[in-house]
Amino acid sequence: MRDDAFPFADSIPQAKASAPYRFVILTLDSHAAGPAARISPRLTRDFPGIEVSVHAAAEWAENPTALDAAKKALSQANIVMTNLLFLEEHINAILPDLTAARQNADAFVAVIADPQIVRLTKMGDLDMS
Repeated sequence: MRDDAFPFADSIPQAKASAPYRFVILTLDSHAAGPAARISPRLTRDFPGIEVSVHAAAEWAENPTALDAAKKALSQANIVMTNLLFLEEHINAILPDLTAARQNADAFVAVIADPQIVRLTKMGDLDMS
């Protein structure tokens, strides 16, 4: 990856560039944790200050602190990527936080999810609400 491949990189204000840039992945299970861990060193090198976190909805029923961690991450997220969220139990637990995160995030992407979550997708001029 090179900076010239990402023209938006130069448009980030200096104050924002020095703060952490949080990319939150919210998914059904922890299948994305391994790939995220493997790519993190390269992302950190190419995008200093980026923080990637992965949160698995399948853990929430047995581990309420995992749900709390997901909610906290969403409240601070710059980019949200969510997929495989279609179980009513998971949707009810996180939808208000996803809706709030959409308002504050630079981008919000939802794929293979319940329609009310997919409608939260927004990136630039694309707004699926």
